[in-house]
Amino acid sequence: MQKNMKFFELDQANVQQQKRAALESAGIPCEHVSFVSIDFSSEKIIDKLVEAGFDPDKETLFLWEGVTFYLSEADVRRSMQAIRANVAKGSVLLADIYADRFLLMVRKGAGKKTMDYTNEGVDFSLDFTTEYEETLSNFVGSESMTVGETFYMGQNSEKGPFMAVVEMTCE
Repeated sequence: MQKNMKFFELDQANVQQQKRAALESAGIPCEHVSFVSIDFSSEKIIDKLVEAGFDPDKETLFLWEGVTFYLSEADVRRSMQAIRANVAKGSVLLADIYADRFLLMVRKGAGKKTMDYTNEGVDFSLDFTTEYEETLSNFVGSESMTVGETFYMGQNSEKGPFMAVVEMTCE
């Protein structure tokens, strides 16, 4: 790890408390991480990051996993727009985006118990049943980002992939 590298972890305050407790319990040091509490639906991602010491002029890798499916489409788009408009050209947003069928399974199955425990719902997904590459590309392109390397989980299923991990570059 480079000495001048900074790490910011954004999540709801109660989830961050659980993460920090788990890290401490496991003896994993996390002094190098700035924990930034955020409600993606009501707070501005860039404002929260800048308050925590983020420099928007530096090329940045954003790892946004396990978040998009909890948000509304409007909140996902608003976060993508804020990142694209306020960071250095060439910055990358790496995110997982789930298929409609996966969210349906989560709402009905084992995920319901987790959602009840965390008091969260699942909301955003894309239809990956047919032409999933085009669907994802159109979504990312609609926010003026470019699709980079992408991994589709379950793409060999006749129902299409259940999830994509996608690299989105800010131009």
